[in-house]
This record gives sequence, C-alpha cells and structure tokens, in this order.
Amino acid sequence: MQTVDFAGTRIDTGPDSFLARRAEMIDLATRLGLGGALVAPAVGEAAVWSRGAVRKLPAGLVLGVPRSTKGLADSGIVSRAGAARAALDKVLPRTKVGDDIGVGDLVRRRFGTEVQERLVDPLLGGIHAGRSELLSAGVAAPQLLEAAKSARSLMAALPTPPPSTDPVFLTVRSGLGDVVDAARAALVAAGVAITTNTAVGELRFAGGGCDVVPVSGDALAFDGVVLATPASVTARLLTQLAPDASSALSTVTYASVVLTLFAYDSADLREPFLLSGFLVPRPEKKLLSAISWSSAKWAHHGGSGTELVRASTGRIDDRRHEDLDDADLVSRLHAELVDAIGLRAADPAHALVNRWPNALPQFKVDHLTKVAARSHAAAEKAAFPLALAGSAYEGLGLPACVASGRAAAAKVLERLKS
Repeated sequence: MQTVDFAGTRIDTGPDSFLARRAEMIDLATRLGLGGALVAPAVGEAAVWSRGAVRKLPAGLVLGVPRSTKGLADSGIVSRAGAARAALDKVLPRTKVGDDIGVGDLVRRRFGTEVQERLVDPLLGGIHAGRSELLSAGVAAPQLLEAAKSARSLMAALPTPPPSTDPVFLTVRSGLGDVVDAARAALVAAGVAITTNTAVGELRFAGGGCDVVPVSGDALAFDGVVLATPASVTARLLTQLAPDASSALSTVTYASVVLTLFAYDSADLREPFLLSGFLVPRPEKKLLSAISWSSAKWAHHGGSGTELVRASTGRIDDRRHEDLDDADLVSRLHAELVDAIGLRAADPAHALVNRWPNALPQFKVDHLTKVAARSHAAAEKAAFPLALAGSAYEGLGLPACVASGRAAAAKVLERLKS
C-alpha cells in the first residue's frame, strides 16, 4: 500500500481498492478515522483486450466464470466455437475436484481453453500475477470450489446474487497509503515504538521470550513475536525455532510486478474512455497485463482534463520487464496503450515506474493445508509466543491481510495471558 504525488494529485502505486463484501478493511479504516473518506468506483464496467480489440466483459460472470453463455459469444472475447465449448458445462460429467484444484484447471475442464485463457486467467491469474491452472481454488476462488463439489454443472451451481446497490470495491479518497500513515500515527500516540528499515538477522529463544537480533546492532528482547515478513524471510528466521514452518514456507514462490503510472491530456483520447480498465490475456503476448483507468474509475481522479492510467506488467512466467530500463518500459507500454485504444499522444505527459520485486505469493493447489495450516501449527508450538501473518497464508487481498494480522495478534496475546 503506497500513495504518491503524481501529475498534480495523489494516486496509489499498489492496490487501489479492496473488496467491500469483507468487513476487515472497512472496520480498520473506520477505527483510524477514515471511514468518512471511503468511496466506491464511479464506473464498474471492465473489459478484456482480446482477439484484436478491447471488449466489454459480459454480464453475469463470477471470477471470470460465466453463469450462462448468453452474451459470451456476442462479447467477442472468445470465438463462437469457444462459446459453444463453454455451453458443454451443462452436460459434461461431474469433475472430481478433491479438497482443492487449480482454478484454471477446473475452468478448462468445464468450459474449455478459451474461457480459461481469455477470461479467468487474466482476471484471477492477473490479480495474483500467476498461472490460473496452478492457482489454488481454495485460496483464490472458494465459491467455485464449493460449486464444483455441490453439482455437476458449474453454471447451475453458481448462485445468482440478489440485486444490490452496495459497492463491490471501496478505497480511501486520499489514497490507501493514508491507512498506513494513520495506523502508524495511532500507534505512536499510544506509546508504541516503531523501528523501520532495520534488517533482522536472527530470532533467538531467550528466557521464555524472544531476542530479535538485527543484522547490525544490539538484540532486543520481546515477550512475543508476530512475523509478517515474506515467506522466504520467515522461513529463514524460523529454521531453528519452528523448522516445520520453515520447511513449508520455503516452498512459496513470488512473482515480481511493475505498476507504471501514466498521465495524458484528455484531448489525446479519440473518444472518452468510460471503463474502469481492461485485462490482457496471455495469448495476446503483450507486455501489459492490465490497465486501470483511474480517471474513469474514481470520481476524485476525473474531470481535471488529465487522464490518469495505471498499467500493470509482470507475471510469474513473464519477467521481460526486468530486462527493460524505466524509459524503455514506459515506451513499450505507451505503444501498447496506443494500439489498444488509439491514443493520439506521441508520449505520455508524465510517467512513473514503480517496481515491486517478489511482491505476490503464488498459492499452489492445497496451499491452505500444506503451507498455511502447517506453518501456523508449527508456529504455535514454538517455545515462546509466536504467530505468523501476511499475504502468504490465507490470501493477498487487503481484507485478508488485516484478518491475518488480527488473528496473529490474538494468538500471541492469548499465549501471553496463559
């Protein structure tokens, strides 16, 4: 979560929203005095750059999966043959899924390759910067997993949500980085000492508690510890203290991504862009993986005569961005934007590259049991109060991370009381 000054406004360079159907982020923002600053997107329609054009997503999708084939062929995202193959979900024998299955694997079996590659993979695979066929349904799409277990046809099993005017996503008008700043200010006001940019070299059990040993400097003694570090760091720190957690976490891999901000004069658009953004499937072979059109998506970013665009690139199996310097990356992404929507600008008015190396954990099939549950169980057996939190366990969405932190804090407090 990071908000920066760009082109005369404040804009996020990490996630720019969170799911509103989970309460954790809403509760946190409200506790920090930001509840009144929560806003919903101004537009909700999105698209896919597929088969040579930016095409609106058909209605009735659940995580990219159609609840019916009505409108799927008309969208042009998949071919007529692809839409016909998707309709076979209604008659194919039940798919055996076990305790977990790759989301893309499940979708391909039920709906065919085109729906998997051009709808589900750019959406769910894009969110995680991974491959949807390897992505745990238990983590990323539990509703699809339950639907597959409950009925033969996914289309028949996926419920139709009741009509609602409640927003699906929310953000803080001034930027999600303000949540971090407000949390820090509240902690400092409560007397909490915060130390940042300090690498930890070792954790040592000491007298019922734990010594946290910086790479440089003196050890600090704590009664309990919550580790919210990346999986590889946590694995290293727990090699001796919780070896089973260390072993499980050492299997987690991460994808590196880049979020590039662009600003254009609105006059450079051939016609107003009225969608929240678009996704880019792998078969298109573009450097872009997704676009969020902030000026259309958020009312507080629109109407200024400047178009603000967030361009994502990088996947677990696409590291081309690492071979490009910032100038070349901006040039390549700008050219693809021109190709996608017909921008008239020779160059963006402003651009800012934000590289996020090893940012997004990859949740393989059976992750919840083989990594998350195993790691938590091992941590609970440590000789001092220890708990694990962060995006590497139950999911990388902001509400999931807040829930993870709360659960970890509760575990440590409970042990300290016992």
